[in-house]
Amino acid sequence: MPLKTDEELLSEYREDKYQKFTEHEACWSLNARGESCLHIAVVNGNLKSVRFLISKNINVNQRATGIFFLPADQVGWRKKETDFKGLAHYGEYPLAFAACHEHYEIYDYLMNYGANPNFQDSFGNTVLHLVVITNRVDFYKYAVKHMTIPGDTTITNIYDLTPLALACKLGRPEIFHVMLELSAIELWRYSNITCSVYPIANLDTVDPDGVTSWTTALNLILDGETDEHLDMMEGKVIKQLLDEKWKTFAQRGFFKLLVFAFLHLVLLSIAVYTRPISGFLQYRGAIDAVRFICEIIVCILCVLVLSLSAKDLYQLGIKGFLKNSSHAPSKTIFVMCCLLTLLCIPLRFAKLEGAEDFLMIIAVPGSWCVLLFFARGMVLTGPFVTMVYKMIIGDVFRFVIIYLIMVGAFAQAFFFLFRDIDDSSITTFRDLVATIINLFQMTLGEFSYDHMNQAHYSTLTKLLFIVFMILIPILLLNMLIAMMGNTYQSVINKAEIEWKKQWAKTISVLERSYSEKELREFQEEFSIPITKSGESGESSRPPRGLMVIKVSNKTRATQRKGALSNWKYYGKEIIKQVKEHLKKNTKEPMVIQEMKKKMYIKDMD
Repeated sequence: MPLKTDEELLSEYREDKYQKFTEHEACWSLNARGESCLHIAVVNGNLKSVRFLISKNINVNQRATGIFFLPADQVGWRKKETDFKGLAHYGEYPLAFAACHEHYEIYDYLMNYGANPNFQDSFGNTVLHLVVITNRVDFYKYAVKHMTIPGDTTITNIYDLTPLALACKLGRPEIFHVMLELSAIELWRYSNITCSVYPIANLDTVDPDGVTSWTTALNLILDGETDEHLDMMEGKVIKQLLDEKWKTFAQRGFFKLLVFAFLHLVLLSIAVYTRPISGFLQYRGAIDAVRFICEIIVCILCVLVLSLSAKDLYQLGIKGFLKNSSHAPSKTIFVMCCLLTLLCIPLRFAKLEGAEDFLMIIAVPGSWCVLLFFARGMVLTGPFVTMVYKMIIGDVFRFVIIYLIMVGAFAQAFFFLFRDIDDSSITTFRDLVATIINLFQMTLGEFSYDHMNQAHYSTLTKLLFIVFMILIPILLLNMLIAMMGNTYQSVINKAEIEWKKQWAKTISVLERSYSEKELREFQEEFSIPITKSGESGESSRPPRGLMVIKVSNKTRATQRKGALSNWKYYGKEIIKQVKEHLKKNTKEPMVIQEMKKKMYIKDMD
């Protein structure tokens, strides 16, 4: 019996009390535009329905582009960035749906009828990107090594992210390590010791031409803030890449900057301690001569710091410079303090000593923050510097917001209670600014209880004081201590890996101070050229890789023995299903059990 068309079905439809069509916003707001019967069959894992639909010439590359299939943060309007999180974000093509649900047989069947894993959806994502988003580790191996059309690992989406880079951005450590192993080229093996080369084109922080790339794996890992991103730092490949960069150029640059910063701070301290109260341009003897010499050298060093920062700004651009500054906040503060120090020169010749003192009061303590940059790169102090940063940005920032709201509320009440009182000795609440300062002192436990008897309403003032002490010193301060305790515990539990991340950020900041030519030369020192078909790329330089020697869990003989055993088991299942199909005289495709399929995946490692 031929299938009826939509028009024929609608003409036969009769609405009654049992068949009543009602528009419902909750359903229609799903907007599953473009979804076909094939998509539904794939999601449900129904191979028979897929085979039937394809026999009726359904489009195997039909795209589902409705709101229902979008990432949650892209519904309503498109944003520049996305985390790809959604209830049903499986891409647009039926093949991507099959991959995201790990339906191996349906994936193979669609491939045989024109589906292509390298087709890109509206976000530029291929099947490999979608497998990364849904974190299907085993299926990634299967798609990359598929016998019909292997997935292309070099295709980038509209955010300029390859599947490897996307795994780093989303924090997928397991699939990330699998990607590295699949890209490796084995040079030699001795028992369970292997020597392999890992391509660094999409791994290193700079591209083959020496230009900083913000979408490479290492940069995206350093930008991540989750525990999963920390786990990605523990791999042998990342560790050796950082070690090679440290030995090649970063260690030398690190200690040069440390000596430079130490010299700057020593000279600045001498200039401050020999500074007179007034008459900065007057010469009174040898001590002023020493001060002038130190001030001149400090100004020269400040000019050098600003010129190097201007060079970084020119090489990285405004966006790259700001991002690089966020990786080294203490160094950024030091650069700003150098600028404030140089601004003191015109103020001195203009004899604006008060303005000069104001700038120096900010510049001198701020300059010492540069030592935090070096402390972050050391094993002993690195985790504690991380704690300070996280507490300031997270715990203290949230506390200050709530604290200002509370102080603003109580300041007005205390101000009116003590306004125009007869006792002239009480000056702590004479105006709004003094009231706020006094409330801050009360937060720290410094207050005069006797003053409250002089307020307009002493009983009300005392009640208000009790409420203030309960809410702020007791409640808020203890909440701050508890939040800081949680931050401390979270950092100290992963102290070593936290230090490695901060150490890696230090290396990346030092790296960006070199020219493109120097970075190319450094990369050639710690990497070797590789020749592998299909990886030539657009760069004029040949692709390069990082040679890593490591111990594997199994020897080649053990792997071969396990693979042979699995294939025998797999072959028995095939023979069994062939016999069943011959008995039933059916031409349906064979369905391999999920366990067997996963065994096959492991053999491909």
